[in-house]
Amino acid sequence: MIRKLQTAFPEGTPVVIQEESQTGTGTYLKTEVVGTIISWRHETTGAWYAENGDPSIPNENGKLQLLRLMLKKIDGEISDIVIDDLTKIAKLEVK
Repeated sequence: MIRKLQTAFPEGTPVVIQEESQTGTGTYLKTEVVGTIISWRHETTGAWYAENGDPSIPNENGKLQLLRLMLKKIDGEISDIVIDDLTKIAKLEVK
């Protein structure tokens, strides 16, 4: 998945990211972030219970690795965003 995203949205690409949180009753807290991609990476989650035996998902010492995107927002703030199934990424059209 990371290779596909890195190809579609390489470093330096201006993007709009929309994220949602999901519960058993639906989705909520829709958030939109605008910025420029700095980097993509997998990083181990800090959760002690997040062990993963699925060989198709990257893990280190049995710990789940989450896909993360480092983004420089328009105001200069650097944000680290966890990418999941509810994340939508689109290229920002610069005029």
